Formats: sequence, C-alpha cells, structure tokens
Amino acid sequence: MRTITIGRSSQCDIILSGGNISRVHAEISVSNGQYIYYDKSSNGSNIGGQIISNRKIIVAPGSTILLADKIPLPWDRVYALLPASGHRVQEVETAYRGGYPEIPQQEYYPSTNDKLGVGWGILAFIIPLAGWIMYFTWKDKTPNRANAAGIIGTIAFVLNIIALCA
Repeated sequence: MRTITIGRSSQCDIILSGGNISRVHAEISVSNGQYIYYDKSSNGSNIGGQIISNRKIIVAPGSTILLADKIPLPWDRVYALLPASGHRVQEVETAYRGGYPEIPQQEYYPSTNDKLGVGWGILAFIIPLAGWIMYFTWKDKTPNRANAAGIIGTIAFVLNIIALCA
C-alpha cells in the first residue's frame, strides 16, 4: 500500500503552505480502490463539514477536504501521485454518498495511553522535593534525620531521571 504525505515540510510528497498547515499534516493511501485519509495534525482537517484530528477515515475521491479548516486538498496532485487503480473517480465517488466511515484507531497506530498515569508523575515530583525541604528544615536540629531525608530525596530524583531516560 503506497502512502503519500501532505504538509509544510520539504520532505512531504505534496507541499502546502499557509493557514495552520502542520509539517506533516496528513497521509493518504489507497487500499482496495479506497482512499484512506489520515490526519496527523494538531489543527485537524474539515471533511464534509466534520473536523477530524489524528484519525483515519475512508474518503471519496474529490471530496472537499480543508486542511486546518482553510487550505483545500489538491486532488489533482493526489491522483497524479496515488491513482486508485481499476476504478474511475466517478464510480468510487458514488459508493460513499451519505457519510465517511471511520477506520478504527487501534488497527492503525498504537495507543498513546500513559501506563503510569498522572498521579505517579506528580508523586515522582513531590517525593524528591519533600525530601529536600525536610533536609533544609531539619539540618540544624536533627542532622541525622535531615541527612536521611536528603538522601531519600536525592535517590528519588536520580530514579526519576533514570526512568525518563529509559
């Protein structure tokens, strides 16, 4: 399955400027004579009045697609780079009247869910901070306890750095 890219980057197959076009705004591929549009941008695309962002959907050739809700997709350049083999544009277009089916996300790219969650991130920030605060608070009155708190804070900080790099 051949895929073309659309965006501002000089590495894209179709280069567009203006509006809020992302470096790699979208990808289009053809599978079984169907065009699959994958919006990869943060500004989304307007397809038939519906704004999509970071999703794949099947689109009819020649559909009005506005990248970043402003710049029309140049279908003539898409056809030149990515012809739908075995189908005339008019035949394929009529097959999609009445809506654009969405391609399920899990079939195409992995989930970006955070495995640990935000709570663990907050805790990873608070533990070293609390250890260092206790160290400076206790260092004059109870130096042994202050040293222990400082060591725990430093160890937690180092573990956070290791976890970020891994």
